[in-house]
Amino acid sequence: MPNFLGPRAECLVYVPAEDSGMGVPPPSIKVGGNAIILNNRWGPQLAHYKSDPSHLSLVDEVLLTIPGGRLQVLATYWPFPPAHSPVPPEHTDLSSSLRRCLYHRLSHYLNAQGSKGTPLDYTRDTISNTGLTAICPNRAITPSAAGILTRSGS
Repeated sequence: MPNFLGPRAECLVYVPAEDSGMGVPPPSIKVGGNAIILNNRWGPQLAHYKSDPSHLSLVDEVLLTIPGGRLQVLATYWPFPPAHSPVPPEHTDLSSSLRRCLYHRLSHYLNAQGSKGTPLDYTRDTISNTGLTAICPNRAITPSAAGILTRSGS
């Protein structure tokens, strides 16, 4: 990558942790995660990066130092519910394909944390709290702009 983007480029890759907490998803889990690529100009400005508390790489944050302040970049991966019916609570086999989907893995995490919120609530709230904390630590000011930096197609 340095040859293409420059010697000071950075590639930050976040992947969901497996259920055991060892940090590497098993081969059967192929959903989730983010990559943030900083080119030669922005790579040296990297001040901080982290992923959300679930370790499922739903909300990943990068802070860059810029003249006059900081620039925050959030990469998100939304855990939408599966198109078919929900998993009955008595089906606890985490090896089933439905149980391995990101929505159910986050539901499991939230239940373990004692949360009554849905996976979509968690993601929305994490984005909101991460953005407000980084941009407005005293919470007296609300950020007024947001953006999505994605590319689809060719």
